[in-house]
Amino acid sequence: MKEKLQEYALLAEIISAICIVVSLIFVGLQVRQAADETAANSEAVRSTVRQSMMNADLQLLTNMQSNEIALNPDNAEPLVKSIEVHASLRTRSSYWIEYKNGFIDDETLNSYFIPLLAQISSTEYGKIVWQNAVSLSENDLSYPRDFIDEVNRRLIIYQKQSAE
Repeated sequence: MKEKLQEYALLAEIISAICIVVSLIFVGLQVRQAADETAANSEAVRSTVRQSMMNADLQLLTNMQSNEIALNPDNAEPLVKSIEVHASLRTRSSYWIEYKNGFIDDETLNSYFIPLLAQISSTEYGKIVWQNAVSLSENDLSYPRDFIDEVNRRLIIYQKQSAE
């Protein structure tokens, strides 16, 4: 009888050890899931902050544009056109970051890049502003380097397609 009890005790210990391991695996999965959710929530908050900052930039650019038109209506066009390109760059840069973080899909990003590519390719103001943005970004990273590389890559494709 004592041998039987020892066998049951040993079996109970084995089952207990297995249950502990399964419990630890379950807890580990829950911790991982919670960490993933926290990271996603943190990125969503950062995205909201970026959106607010972009909106503030756009408001400043719009105010500059309105002031230039009001103060200098006969010679406002160069600055107004430049501001339009800067606004496009600022928004597309923000969209690029959202795309990289998985908040925007390929199709949406492409639809927003096309007007920017047209501005840069077909207007003198677009070309000048883009060249300035590229040269400034080499020194102070006004725009993310990978954004500049992506716009340059897309510009080549866009210009080839436009030439055909």
